[in-house]
Parts: sequence; C-alpha cells; structure tokens
Amino acid sequence: MSAKIVQEAPEVMLGTFAINSTPATVLFGSGASHSFIAHMFIRQHSIPLCALKNPILVNSPGRGMLATLH
Repeated sequence: MSAKIVQEAPEVMLGTFAINSTPATVLFGSGASHSFIAHMFIRQHSIPLCALKNPILVNSPGRGMLATLH
C-alpha cells in the first residue's frame, strides 16, 4: 500500500514512532486483526522470530502472502 493511498483512506493512519528508541514508520488500520513488521526492520534490529503453529494468509492490495513467523 502506498503512502498516497494511506493518506486518502480514513480508516488508516501512517506515522513515525519510536520503537525501543528507533524511529519506525507505522501503519495503523482500524480493521486490522493482527500486527506485522517488515523483514528488513527485523534483520536490522536482530528481533528474534518463532514459527507460527498455524500460518496466516495475509491479503493486501496487490497480492496475498503467507505469514509463517512471529
């Protein structure tokens, strides 16, 4: 989802917030049932991951993907 689309959608909000003192771009969706984090952010900040017992199919504009880690 592009920043332009986000700015035009009343049900979402885009902003920069500090996460453990690190600036991060955050997208809040009022209808979201889960939270996700970009792989690049995880790698850059050495965030540990675990396998999901039941993977989640995530649908977003343009494509769907299977989330297998948390």
